[in-house]
Parts: sequence; C-alpha cells; structure tokens
Amino acid sequence: MKYNGFFNIDMARSYLRRSVIRVEGTPIHVKEIEWQRNRAGDLVMKLFYNRLSEQRERVINIKSKRINLAPVPLGLMNYSLQGEENFHDCMVVSRIPSRMWKIGLSQNNMSLSPAPGKRGVNVSHADVLASRPLKALIEGECPSYKVSRAICENSSYLTTIAFNRHFAIQKDKKNLSLVYYKFPTRVGVCNERPKLLPEFSFLQEKLEEVLNV
Repeated sequence: MKYNGFFNIDMARSYLRRSVIRVEGTPIHVKEIEWQRNRAGDLVMKLFYNRLSEQRERVINIKSKRINLAPVPLGLMNYSLQGEENFHDCMVVSRIPSRMWKIGLSQNNMSLSPAPGKRGVNVSHADVLASRPLKALIEGECPSYKVSRAICENSSYLTTIAFNRHFAIQKDKKNLSLVYYKFPTRVGVCNERPKLLPEFSFLQEKLEEVLNV
C-alpha cells in the first residue's frame, strides 16, 4: 500500500502511533510522529520508530515511498518462554477486522489465540508486539519442515512448531500431526513428508507451495 497522505499530524498519530507497520520489508514499531525542519528549513512530518526486537531509534520522512502501510502478514508464530532462540511452542496471531482500529498492528487490534490442539496463550500482547518472534512471523522466517519435525520428535507432549505461518507440526503423545492455523483439529500426519487427511485434501496445493519454498 502506497502512502496516500494524512490530513494532519493528529490523524497520522491516531492511525500509526504505537503500531507495527513496515519500512520496505522490515517490520517496525512506530514510537512517535513529530514535525522537524529539514535542511531547507521546511517543516517535515517525521516518523520515529525502532525495528522489532531492537532498541535503536530511527527516523524517516512519513511521505517516504519506503513506508509500507499494507497489513502485515500474520498466522502461526513460534515462541519460547525460556529464550526466543529455542522454539518450543506457537500461537495464532491475527488481526481483529474492525475499521475503527489503526492502520498498523497494535495491542488493541491484535488477537492472540492458542494453536490448534492447545488450551491457552500465556504471553501478553505487549510482549508480543515488539518481539523477535513477531518479526520472524512477519518476515516469514520459520524452521524448515525437516528441522521442525526433529524438534517435535525430541520434545514434550503437545509441542507445536510452525514450519510456515499457516502450517505446523504438533506432537501428540508419540504421534506427529499436521495442523493448519484456521482449523481447531489436525489436518494430516507428519512422516518424512506431511500427508493430509482425505477431508482436508483441498489444502494440498497450499501445502505443496509451502514445502517447495
């Protein structure tokens, strides 16, 4: 989505402040929007932000073509309570479809729900919003199917690892099941390659696209 202008700074703040958008492909958290003078002495509306999981503050002209206001892609997000590098579980991150909310993803319009087969989510919206796992989800960074399967094989009961924002592997006792972010039940089994159950065969093309990336 290209920049299409804001009527004033109050409008820009209400639409963007404290929300996640992107600068090109990089997800950012908008901290503030202020007027600043450029080298010619003209007042320019500047957006102050930091990249997700970083503390360094950056600034960009709000009219920059690098700013991407399209909704960030969401789905299954891997996370860990013991350390973000050790994925051991996942949740579904989605956006509440309401026009009254901000352009970007915020605490107010972000929905966190358990992955299929799980009972609850034990992390806060505030912790997720500026986190490395959310950055990885938006940028499409997931462990491969092979790596995800190996993690699940060596993990505890009901471990769930996403190998794509739409598909994940879940360990149920000794079995490895395939789950899809939109359905509350397993959609297949996970062997060397995942295999869909007959009633979910309509997902085959989408699954093949994920595996062939």
